[in-house]
Amino acid sequence: MTDTKTQIYIAAKPAPKMAELIFIIIMTGLGKVSFMSGAGGLASKRVQDPLDGHVFGLGCICLLRQFPEAVGDGVLTYLAQYARSFAADASARSNANVDLPLETLNVVHFMELYVSERQETRASLAKKLPMSLIDFVPRTANT
Repeated sequence: MTDTKTQIYIAAKPAPKMAELIFIIIMTGLGKVSFMSGAGGLASKRVQDPLDGHVFGLGCICLLRQFPEAVGDGVLTYLAQYARSFAADASARSNANVDLPLETLNVVHFMELYVSERQETRASLAKKLPMSLIDFVPRTANT
């Protein structure tokens, strides 16, 4: 049986602004989860929300595989900018060492899942995010 994460189900020309649309979908899902070290990754913030961050991430990765590589690269660029902006805002508000905002943690974990599932190296994230930011985020067993 083929690996469903790498399967291409449709071969369609992406609509204009497809990267932006997928970015918004991902951010909506990431807003409902948070990093929990006890769970080993992203888990639902509320018990009532049956959302598993890992399964959501795999679904998004499968969706991104249906489009040309440029769409996935565009989504990663938007995610990286989002994470950098929240990290910069948090560091500007405080002179002392401050924890990263939840938004930054969630996005970096999602990006690590993305490169891990695509069998890329963690260093490939350094093209989008500063390595110091990547190293600051706790790693999970699957990244």
